[in-house]
Amino acid sequence: MKIKDNLNISGELLMKSGSPDSRLEAEILLRHVLKIDRATMFSNLENVLDNKQENDIAELVQRRLANEPLSYITGTREFYSLDFQITSDVLIPRQETETLVDEVIKISKENPLKIVDVGTGSGAIAIALAVNLPLAKIIATDISVDALHVAESNTKMNDVFSRINFKQGNLLDVLDEKVDVIVSNPPYIPSNQIEHLQPEVKKEPHIALDGGSDGLEYIRQLIGNCSENLNDNGHIFIEIDPSQSEEVLEIADTHFPDAITAIIKDLSQDNRVLSIHLT
Repeated sequence: MKIKDNLNISGELLMKSGSPDSRLEAEILLRHVLKIDRATMFSNLENVLDNKQENDIAELVQRRLANEPLSYITGTREFYSLDFQITSDVLIPRQETETLVDEVIKISKENPLKIVDVGTGSGAIAIALAVNLPLAKIIATDISVDALHVAESNTKMNDVFSRINFKQGNLLDVLDEKVDVIVSNPPYIPSNQIEHLQPEVKKEPHIALDGGSDGLEYIRQLIGNCSENLNDNGHIFIEIDPSQSEEVLEIADTHFPDAITAIIKDLSQDNRVLSIHLT
């Protein structure tokens, strides 16, 4: 079978399963098996696949049809123009989370700040900050030992292994020093909504999704403990669900009545980040 024919067959199968990006996913799976880039693939559409290659691609397509996330199948994900290794032990980094990185970079570009990424998962946020803020001191925490192993591997992949100090524990419990910036993408989905998520999302670690009865359990804990770990004039940036904007502002104002609080929109113009600036 030629590459172009394989792409058509795989794309049609994925389209029938409801995938909105069926053609692109077919390309990604084929390129993953052949270990080629997109330009090479398009220049070799008439090349014939051998039996093993066909079988390997078909196996990956079946995994995708069973709602396994694409990033878990390929083991990779791009975030903030960087490549990351991804396993089922970590939440898959998403584009909207890049807003968190943008906001921290804005206030840190000219200042060698101390930053903690709470619930680092794959390390995507911490590593993106380390790459773009060479003067920053960065700490990353996570309750999951397996997630920390993935994050540490990603520091080596992105040449920032010596730049990030990892600590295992819940939220800020393991932080024994004050920092200038606290950034986090915590679990924020209400427990009773987990079962209604897309099938592939439900395959991601529930510990990274489930935010308690109203989705705000960890956000409350995090904001409630921030004052003990934040320097004067410090900043807090927390990813939220757009529907939680009013509630998280109330939580922020309760704990930091004199701070400057705001909700920042992502590239899709959805309310995405709670910003707290101590004054």
